[in-house]
Amino acid sequence: MLKHKSNSFIKVLIFFTLIFVSIVVYTPYNKTNATESSPIIDIATSPSQRIIELTNMKPGDKVMSNLKVLNKGNKDFDYVVSARMGGGDSDLYNRLLLKVYTGNKVLYNDNLKNFKSLNPRSLKTNTNEKLGFQIQFPHDLGNEFQGLGTSILLTFSAEGKGKPPKPENNKKHLDIILTGSCDLATTTFKNNSQKRSTIKPTYELRYSEKDDFTTSEKIDLENQKSISLKKDESDSIDFEPSKTGYYKISAKHSDGKELSNELYVDMTDCDTPRSEPPVDVELSSMFSGTCEEMTLTYANESDSDVSISPSYEVYWKESGDAKQGVKITHYDQMDRFSVDQGDSHTLTRKPELPGNYVVKTTYELDGGTVEMWSEPVTIPTNCDGDVPEDPGDPGDGTPETPDNPGDEPDEPGDDGDPEQPGEPGDGDDGNPDEPGEPGDGDEGETPTPSPEPTPEDGSLPQTGEAAPTAFYIIGSLLMLGGATLYGITYRRRKIE
Repeated sequence: MLKHKSNSFIKVLIFFTLIFVSIVVYTPYNKTNATESSPIIDIATSPSQRIIELTNMKPGDKVMSNLKVLNKGNKDFDYVVSARMGGGDSDLYNRLLLKVYTGNKVLYNDNLKNFKSLNPRSLKTNTNEKLGFQIQFPHDLGNEFQGLGTSILLTFSAEGKGKPPKPENNKKHLDIILTGSCDLATTTFKNNSQKRSTIKPTYELRYSEKDDFTTSEKIDLENQKSISLKKDESDSIDFEPSKTGYYKISAKHSDGKELSNELYVDMTDCDTPRSEPPVDVELSSMFSGTCEEMTLTYANESDSDVSISPSYEVYWKESGDAKQGVKITHYDQMDRFSVDQGDSHTLTRKPELPGNYVVKTTYELDGGTVEMWSEPVTIPTNCDGDVPEDPGDPGDGTPETPDNPGDEPDEPGDDGDPEQPGEPGDGDDGNPDEPGEPGDGDEGETPTPSPEPTPEDGSLPQTGEAAPTAFYIIGSLLMLGGATLYGITYRRRKIE
């Protein structure tokens, strides 16, 4: 009899367990009633998006990056390549030159800022195409662009003939950037892995007169070292090219894949090195003025024992930019003077006309001419002697302070005038008519709740996160109720 009742108890437990499992399995959660958007088509490349970093470039430097587009699917498709700035300085990005090629065929050769995308290119199933990207720092860019950095974001997408397979998900990804010119080249390794992992690549540098590298020679690096990169870390190695041709850096890491990048160097660029003035030589000028006198002071702040002999010209314009005005010839320099290291020299002139003044200074240094402009000085129109000096003149927004404050008390505009409200920001926090500015510390306002962010990957918002927990609670209660009911029934039968 006891065995029969135990079997009945097990059957009841199984019954309620099946009910609980059915509810969990067949009830949808993490869903919404909205229609899901179409997925974005990925293209099988290595990778589908590629960032080319551009840092520490000088006039004449080139960066070369090779990418291989793969079609591993069973359908042909067309693909396009687009580019935009990924980050950094936009002025430098707009001045760089871009060349896109495949083999000996040039697909694009113009300013980087004008490149939007390539025309669609066909790729048959189980084939690939190698694209080369060369970015050049123009020779005519000034020194103000040196030291800046920018980046290019290349995007590969498929269209037309079929959906290609998704790209392989590489657990480890190593990026190689090779930049430089005839005097110095730099190889940068970066761990772009999406997961936390450490990459320890092995690498070598080779040289070839031609781009095919069928015949090449290995170059031993003097500063060869072991590299270990964690996620988002980078490391670099410098070397000095010795002859004109192509330099190729190749690297492998634990997954066995070989990555490489190339750089073309023309040694004739170093035959006539550019002459640059010493960076430690600096001549500063200070230009100021009033109705009575304009003052121009030169100071030699050079770190070297250099004497500078500047020449100057004064320009005037009644309003607007004085650089576009007229040159005041009778202000021209009458005598030559020199400013030694650590010394200064001051000139004074009396302004003859109201308006804007500016000074142009030039001086010779290391065979070149240095030109600089001063900050503008404005001489007001009320410098004449017949201007009324009455501080209480109606309409005068800035009354003068009398020589004897005790002789004329309570002038309009003093601290006792009730018609002069405090200016915004003057500390008059008690004015009820002046609402607090955003962020000024007012704590009585109710903040407006921000909307829920929209996922960037196009997926729909999750609305049923608490549903699984509710199902587990309901199932547990059903099982507990069933067991209790059976226990009561069993006890009654036993009593009977």
